[in-house]
Amino acid sequence: MMMVSPALVSGYHVSTALANHQLPYWHFLGLPVAQAGYQGSVIPMLAVAWLLATIEKQCHKRLPEALDYTFAPLITILVTAILTFVIVGPVMRDVSDSLTAGLLWLYQTSGAFGTGVLGLFYAPLVITGLHQSFPAIETQLIANVNKTGGSFIFPIASVSNIAQGAAALAVLFLTKDKKQRGLASSASMSALLGITEPAMFGINLKLKFPFIASMIGSGVASIYLGLTHVLAVSLGSNSVLGFISIATQSIPAFLISCLISFSVSFSVTYLYGRRQEVSEILRDADRQPADNVATTN
Repeated sequence: MMMVSPALVSGYHVSTALANHQLPYWHFLGLPVAQAGYQGSVIPMLAVAWLLATIEKQCHKRLPEALDYTFAPLITILVTAILTFVIVGPVMRDVSDSLTAGLLWLYQTSGAFGTGVLGLFYAPLVITGLHQSFPAIETQLIANVNKTGGSFIFPIASVSNIAQGAAALAVLFLTKDKKQRGLASSASMSALLGITEPAMFGINLKLKFPFIASMIGSGVASIYLGLTHVLAVSLGSNSVLGFISIATQSIPAFLISCLISFSVSFSVTYLYGRRQEVSEILRDADRQPADNVATTN
């Protein structure tokens, strides 16, 4: 909560405050410390969460039992707060900004190759949670649509979600276990409509090869997106329904990319799953109870 306190300058307005020389500072041991929040940031939050957990464990190890209950939380919060605003936060903000700039550079300089790379690795980014930082980038791209043309990330996220659904659907035709089939049918439909976690964590990652197949399908479709310059002019559902967010002239190309993503992911998953050496993986999965994961994107 301290990183998004309303007493701080909102993370969305830090750049404006800096440009206008209106960003307030604390003075800690002679060092100027910006009173900047971290709204819309993911990497700084992850780093601070890890730091908080590490410091707390060290406090529990080193403090006497009589003092542990009272002073461990106090020391943990105090030390974490100081390190967050003096070192960790600013450094991780720069890392996050560099990631944003890197994505923009990748798209602007390498075109279809860049979209293909992002499409290939979009699903692994979802696992880490880093995709949560993309809406902030997309908002900036769409806000400056006259200059940028729109967001290249939204179409890629859509074909990635469709690829996850197609891979899970292929598993439906590969497995004979009723629970797995039930999970595969419902999870695949959810993923095709933009909610990928049941398919991704309940099926594709568990079996591994469907997840890799979905990455391939997403990468191929994203190359086509780059070649046809498909951009979104608003935010919406990252799925086949996302066509309503796409620039009108690019809707046909977007729908074709969705078809490519589905076809490639489904075909690769099904054809690889039919191979003899994969049968044992499927049999092992059939013996395990299906994990009904239901987390929204």
